[in-house]
Amino acid sequence: TKGVATYAKSVEDESSYLEKAKTLGWNMDREDYVSFMYMTAVLSTDQLDMNKEYSIAAFAGDEVRGIAKPEMINNQYHYFIGIGSNEDEVISFKLYDGEEVVPLDNVEAFDSDILLGSLTTPYVLKYTKAVEESEEFEMNSMEGLILEQNTPNPMTHTTDIRYSIPEDGHVNVSLYNILGQKIHTFVDQNVKGKTMHTIHWNGVTQNQKLSSGIYIYQLIYKDQKLYRKLVIE
Repeated sequence: TKGVATYAKSVEDESSYLEKAKTLGWNMDREDYVSFMYMTAVLSTDQLDMNKEYSIAAFAGDEVRGIAKPEMINNQYHYFIGIGSNEDEVISFKLYDGEEVVPLDNVEAFDSDILLGSLTTPYVLKYTKAVEESEEFEMNSMEGLILEQNTPNPMTHTTDIRYSIPEDGHVNVSLYNILGQKIHTFVDQNVKGKTMHTIHWNGVTQNQKLSSGIYIYQLIYKDQKLYRKLVIE
């Protein structure tokens, strides 16, 4: 389409951005790929300086499949990324903040010739600082209240979520998207205490399979809330 063709032309002139990426070992040859998907994105996080221009790259596994061209538009950096592939793959994203490379929350399934986001409604790249393992354990196992990491994670077809409460009581376990919107309820009832309960889930909500991405599941018991990240490939 005309929009895709215009976008493809815009990403051709990437020399200065590629030079920055090369210092990190982020290299790719566009001639290696027959198919591309395109992204117009902005970064949304309260844990990084949003006035700073970052280096962002798209990955399939450990291979770079696209490098962002940042431009300041309407007082906000927009990141234009052409992502190449020769097959169906899961695409993830990493950001360089000037000191270290950090993974972004987003995961997308490669789809040839589509355009994700626009200048009026850009795709939102999100960054959530990783919780230290000791801190995460404390947050997710308090006074006999336990919410385990789902397994497998990332999930492809099914996954199990295990939890326990210190005494009989009402429990709500629900799933949220990265915008904080509740999209599925696993449990909303009284359950037995001091027992490990298992939720077996197939990734379906409202009769539809959820798309690839990062989600949060949260357990609420009395006045306590525990959460974990769940990734769908």
